Amino acid sequence: MLLHRLIWGTVFPIVGLAIAGGIALGLRSRMFQIMPLPLRAAFRAVGLVVGGVLLSAMLLLAVLAYAGGGIGDPGYSMIVGNDADSTLTFFVSGIGETKDSAVFVGVTLGPGVEFVDHWVCPMGESGESPATVRAIDVSGATVFCRQFSYSDLKARHFEIRLTRSGSTCP
Repeated sequence: MLLHRLIWGTVFPIVGLAIAGGIALGLRSRMFQIMPLPLRAAFRAVGLVVGGVLLSAMLLLAVLAYAGGGIGDPGYSMIVGNDADSTLTFFVSGIGETKDSAVFVGVTLGPGVEFVDHWVCPMGESGESPATVRAIDVSGATVFCRQFSYSDLKARHFEIRLTRSGSTCP
């Protein structure tokens, strides 16, 4: 991720400078010099505005690339794996899920299968409400239920292994 930031943060200003430089060179070309004065003034004004806007946009994109901010949701990828010897269906609440998301409806995993999802909450060490992960077996009995804070998830390297360990949920 850091390498991507470095690459894009470097590429954007180079492209911006190349575009602005190309426009500036075009404004000094021989063809431009022999144009009638009103047309030359119009082209120069448009060229300077376009060059300035493109250069500014590229520099802004560079800052966003270096900072790592910008487009997309904050959050992290989570891996939920089934370490039980039978098929389990798990549900998650407290992660910013929607009513039509897979983890709200339930994700069925066979033994040894993993599921990768993007979680938005819990976020940071600020003590936000924890995520609750609940798993049921094919008969509908709860076999796993735990709550995880962001610190818990970070300590587990953002991976949860489902087992038949019972329920510790309130």
